[in-house]
Amino acid sequence: MYLVDTDWIIDYLKGKDKSVGALQSLFERGLYVSIISLAEIY
Repeated sequence: MYLVDTDWIIDYLKGKDKSVGALQSLFERGLYVSIISLAEIY
């Protein structure tokens, strides 16, 4: 399980290769987002 930081989520949404590749490779292991990160993104 991995807790994903806001910066990584934003970079993923922008399509930055490093973040997309890293998060996609960890997806099967379980990714989580804190309520704080959700609020920051919102």
